[in-house]
Amino acid sequence: MFPAPPVLFRFTLWWTGAEDRATQGCDPSADSGARPYQPGRDEQGYRVLYRETHVLLDELADAVADGTRKEYMASVATVPLLIIDDFGMRKLPHTAAEDLLEIIMRRYERVSTLLTSNRPVEDWGKLLGDVAAVSAMLDRLLHHGHVLKCGPRSWRTKTAPAS
Repeated sequence: MFPAPPVLFRFTLWWTGAEDRATQGCDPSADSGARPYQPGRDEQGYRVLYRETHVLLDELADAVADGTRKEYMASVATVPLLIIDDFGMRKLPHTAAEDLLEIIMRRYERVSTLLTSNRPVEDWGKLLGDVAAVSAMLDRLLHHGHVLKCGPRSWRTKTAPAS
């Protein structure tokens, strides 16, 4: 079992994983710059894919458009740690609920998923426009998950040097 990465921002952290497998020393702000289908690696060599929610869904839409959806979903579904950041921070496409549910379902009890959001869970159904999909997604996230609530004050403002 690997420890969770450090908490850097005000958010709710949804940590789920098959036997809590994840990566140590992974800094979500340090995007590997990896192209879709090619996750980066952390310092210990574990494969990690970090994406903001809207970027993940944009990449999936691009994969649908160029006929590589199956390969993209296989990549996203099997990377040992998928970090989905900033859920609820931007307007998402109308297929977001179905797409995110499919990703969570494919990963459920197989590999680790870390999801960050500063939005309360009660708002997720409204954000995605599909309460049933959100319920199914939360059911899987919470089954073996760990929830870490931070805030209400931003970690950045707490640790910022006095001016």
